[in-house]
Amino acid sequence: MQKFPKKQYDCYHIGADVYQTLLENYFYRMIRIGFKKIFVLAGHYPNAEIAILASMKYKDSGIKFVIVKEPNLVNGEIGDHAGKWETSLMMYLYPDLVDLKRMDNKEDRLMAVEGKDPISASKEYGKQMLKVILAKIEALLAKE
Repeated sequence: MQKFPKKQYDCYHIGADVYQTLLENYFYRMIRIGFKKIFVLAGHYPNAEIAILASMKYKDSGIKFVIVKEPNLVNGEIGDHAGKWETSLMMYLYPDLVDLKRMDNKEDRLMAVEGKDPISASKEYGKQMLKVILAKIEALLAKE
């Protein structure tokens, strides 16, 4: 029996326990070769909680962990799924992979979208958001 029987699209997914073990192994190896700070950007938002759990294994290691979700990096903005936010970032970073015309005349064009309609996305907005995101990451990593 499917967990989401009406779901028409799917994506790659691994269980939380497997993801936590994977992160714990990555963290171990990073610590072992001398990392002092480990930054995790959880694009899939529930993964932030799993990353926090994985980092707890090394809470006494002296390593600083910074674990955030995309929307936490831009005050006043929220993340989405295939909406204005993600589409704008993709338009700036990978313009050859975005073709909004493919949505034209599609009855279900917003089926997988959460957030603002991607038709309002722009390369300029993506550039602006990426600049803010990178500045926030830099600031977070600069903190002791």
